[in-house]
Amino acid sequence: MPPIDTSKELEEIRKEYHNREDKPWGYEKVLINTDKYLTKELFIKEGYLDILPLSPQ
Repeated sequence: MPPIDTSKELEEIRKEYHNREDKPWGYEKVLINTDKYLTKELFIKEGYLDILPLSPQ
């Protein structure tokens, strides 16, 4: 990633990381959070799904 040169670039980076929570498998980002529901987007690292169980045990 190239260095951040302007305050506009810094603000874009802050916006990207604002609702993001890093996890060992990647990260999750909150898209919508209201009184009735929560919507998250999951970003999973390549190859990580190969080692996770797909069904609860």
